[in-house]
Amino acid sequence: MIAGAEGSALEAFRAGQAEEQECLFYVAQSRARDRLIDTVSNILSGLRREEVLQRAFEYWRNIDQAVGNVIEAATLERRG
Repeated sequence: MIAGAEGSALEAFRAGQAEEQECLFYVAQSRARDRLIDTVSNILSGLRREEVLQRAFEYWRNIDQAVGNVIEAATLERRG
């Protein structure tokens, strides 16, 4: 028996396994998000036409507001 667990040992094992898988998925998703932001901000930092850059920021914000904001900040930081 597992201390604090309800139900059978098999049910406790399965619940723990499901929780672990959710955690691993979250970590993988976070890493993918970080790579996306790094790649996009690196590409955008090379753009020189301000109107094109602003449209790109708007594009990413339309997909995800938070990610778009981070991409803009990272791009502007890279540009100096």
